[in-house]
Amino acid sequence: MLVSDLVEDLKAALDQFPIASDWRVGVATYTDGPGSDITVMYVGSYSVEPDDEVILVPEGLGSYFKLEDRPFTASELLGWLQARPELASFPAYAKSDAIELPDGTIVSKNEPLWGTGVQDAGQIVYFYYGTRAEP
Repeated sequence: MLVSDLVEDLKAALDQFPIASDWRVGVATYTDGPGSDITVMYVGSYSVEPDDEVILVPEGLGSYFKLEDRPFTASELLGWLQARPELASFPAYAKSDAIELPDGTIVSKNEPLWGTGVQDAGQIVYFYYGTRAEP
């Protein structure tokens, strides 16, 4: 998913669920592969990486990358992305894991985003990452 796709999906979700503009943003993945339950985590921060990628970072992982966790809403993320059209062609990823090695080096795994969902009961707009469900 490119940032332009993320913006279009986010706009479509907010058009369909206007109340969701004030909801938190999250990332979600299947727990045991496509068709299983999903795990959803709030996103605590986002960043633009030097290699032209936009990364959504789940709460609790930001400290590894010197990013402050701060709650933000779907409309805040949309506004931030729309104000930066130069990011439109960048791929969008979720940080799914981060480990600090004994020498202090941080190793992380970025997984591409591939879909969007809205969870009314949990009041969250989320983006899927990881193993993709095939139609």
